[in-house]
Amino acid sequence: MRAFDTAADEFIAYGPAQRAAALAEVDMVLACCVAEQGLWPDGLLAPALLVL
Repeated sequence: MRAFDTAADEFIAYGPAQRAAALAEVDMVLACCVAEQGLWPDGLLAPALLVL
């Protein structure tokens, strides 16, 4: 996984262990958001179902 460091103006390469840790951190943040409220804002229509 590569990430761009804007302060250093360069890409940083991460190995599998760092990638797994970053994904786990994102998962925790999203889990907290979902626990607080749904990700679908109130007042919007539900997404349309695709029927083939």
